[in-house]
Amino acid sequence: MGTWGTAVEADDTFQDAAGLFDHHVKRQQSVEVATSAVLDSYAEQLDDVDEGAAILFAIVDRQWTFGKVNPELLSRISADGFGLENWQDASKADLKKRQQDVKKFIERVSADNPAPKKIPKIVRRKPKFTAGDCLAYELPDGRFTAAYVLATNDTDPEHGRDLVVVVDYLGSEPPGMKPFEDRQWLYLHHGSWNGQLDCSWYGPEGFRKVAKRISVVGKLTVREEDPKTVNSFKCWEGLAYQVLYIERLNKEGA
Repeated sequence: MGTWGTAVEADDTFQDAAGLFDHHVKRQQSVEVATSAVLDSYAEQLDDVDEGAAILFAIVDRQWTFGKVNPELLSRISADGFGLENWQDASKADLKKRQQDVKKFIERVSADNPAPKKIPKIVRRKPKFTAGDCLAYELPDGRFTAAYVLATNDTDPEHGRDLVVVVDYLGSEPPGMKPFEDRQWLYLHHGSWNGQLDCSWYGPEGFRKVAKRISVVGKLTVREEDPKTVNSFKCWEGLAYQVLYIERLNKEGA
């Protein structure tokens, strides 16, 4: 666990648990369901004097934010000495400040929130394309490169993403279908890439900036041998980065 101050919120575990709560409350539209989900996720850590306190503090904080504090959890964090166990070896000044911060926190969440937040609505962001789409990407200089959509994933409704492999193509005209049909993928041999395929998941981030430069020029069925998943994630603005970088390397080596 990492802490950077005496405040209840100045704790990595607190921030992680609060973020997880917000994730669940938004998707389930229920403070109660979000509470259960976070407790289940951190079941093994709840008995730890450090992490357990931070987790419960975070849950009650988020409950208070949305105006629905659970009395049982409030009672647990209000117990004498709760959240102070591992501060006994700290300096007297830090221990005193921690005691004050915990007391202030308990006082705040024990009172009704005068302006509780509404549970935010999910903003659905679907994948931008469909599996099999053949894409042309127009560069700022008017040239074109290409990419192929291998798969899509919308399990996270706010972050639909496309699995895209870059095609080894750079030309003055949009690509025809042959580079896609021949599976002319871009493999990276410079630096420490060791022949890795330029294939990544692309989420909604940054798509608006390049949307007008990307067009679907055709569609081909995804083959059984085509890649199905990778652990790489990129922004759409970086789709052509490796193509242009390799071009530069080739010019410098000429």
